[in-house]
Amino acid sequence: MSHTRGMWYGGRRGPMSKICRGPVPLPRLVLFERHAEKRDDTDHWMWHGALSPTGYGYFNQRINGKQKGMHAHRVAWELFRGEIPVGLQVLHRCDVRACVNPSHLFLGTQSENMQDAISKNRWTSPWLLPHLRQRMIRRLKAEFRNGSRRLLQDPETGRILGTKRT
Repeated sequence: MSHTRGMWYGGRRGPMSKICRGPVPLPRLVLFERHAEKRDDTDHWMWHGALSPTGYGYFNQRINGKQKGMHAHRVAWELFRGEIPVGLQVLHRCDVRACVNPSHLFLGTQSENMQDAISKNRWTSPWLLPHLRQRMIRRLKAEFRNGSRRLLQDPETGRILGTKRT
C-alpha cells in the first residue's frame, strides 16, 4: 500500500478512497512510546525525542491538520492519568526534566511549582523575578538602618540576590 500523496491505492480502486491523502496517523500512545524509554514504575522513563531548550521532552503531533507541540511529561500525564484540569501544571517529583514516568509526576498550580523549586534549591534564576530582588534589597537596607544583620546571614538572601556566598 502506498502512502504517497496523490498516488492511487494499489494502482486501482480499493477499500480506501480513490486518492490516498497521506499516511494514516498513528495513535498518540504509539508515537509517544517511540521516544520514551519505559522501565518499571520506580525508574525514570527518559525521553529520547526532541528536547526543549530548557531540557524538557517535546512531543509533536498533528491535530486537525495542524502541527501541535507539547511538553512530553504533559502528554504522559494525559495518556496514563487523564485530562489536566485548567489552571494546573504537571510537576516532576524526581526533578529530571526529560523524565516522562507518570508515577514521577503530580499536578499542581504555578505557585506550588515555584514553592517546590525553591524548597529543592532548583530556583537559580533570580533575574526572572526582579521585583523579588528589589524587595529583598529594601529589606536589607532597612535592617542595616536598624543595626540588624539577620537577613544578611540567611543563605536564602544570597540565593535570591544571586550571590555565591551563603
